[in-house]
This record gives sequence, C-alpha cells and structure tokens, in this order.
Amino acid sequence: MKKIVILLNIMFLFCCVGCKNKIEDVVREQYRLQKDSTQKVVDLSKELNFEWDTLYVFGMGQSAETMEKVVNAPIPYAFDLTDVVIFKKDGRITHYEATPIEDRGEDDVWFHYEGDYLVVPKESARFFIRKNELGYYMLYHNSY
Repeated sequence: MKKIVILLNIMFLFCCVGCKNKIEDVVREQYRLQKDSTQKVVDLSKELNFEWDTLYVFGMGQSAETMEKVVNAPIPYAFDLTDVVIFKKDGRITHYEATPIEDRGEDDVWFHYEGDYLVVPKESARFFIRKNELGYYMLYHNSY
C-alpha cells in the first residue's frame, strides 16, 4: 500500500511539471485589474481553484529532506535550482508549482520572505503585489 501511495504521488508530481503556472497567472491578472490602485493585493484563498489549506514556499536549493520535514509529507521528487510552492490539504499535497531558475525572466512572480521557507494558512493567504524595477512581481505577505 505504501508503494502505491508513493507511486501515485510521483505520478501526480510528474503530471504537473507541464502545468500552467497558476499563481503567476493569478498574480498578473490581479495586478492588471488593480492597475489604478496604489495598493495591489491578491488573496490566493479566493483566486485558486483547487483544494488546499496550507501554502509552503521554498527557495532555490532547499533539499527534499527539508521540504519533507516542513511539509510533513513525502516529497518524492528532488527539485534542483527551482523555487517550489506546495499546497497541502488534510495532510496530503494537492498541488505544486516549481519554476526552474533558468526559466525565470521578466514578469515572473517571486515570493518575498525571510528565512529558508514561508508557511501560510489559507485563511491568511493575502499578499501585496509590487512590481520591481526589473519587471518582477513581488508578493509580500502581511506578516512581513
């Protein structure tokens, strides 16, 4: 049974590799819709259309062991040179997004946080959006 669960997790993760980066689409759209506002905000709890209760953001270079410890769930795929965003619901990973660093460019979305990772419960997943001088959309959580 354990092997089946691990296999299903691996299949889920590999299937999502080609998925559209949902967070980036949502952030860009909210920024565009709020173009005349001085304080642009995106509430991911209202904008994402999949089930989740906790959001985890890991910067480039975090080990699978660190992610597993923080997320408290198996990470069957090691992410190298990527930023990783993991969504979890009821103890299991329901969605993830990983953007390889070489695929980064103008109009990309970056989470701003201190430390090695960011953990945000769904009920407080409200982020301020600022576009920096390089053209990146920066997401700032209200806890910083």
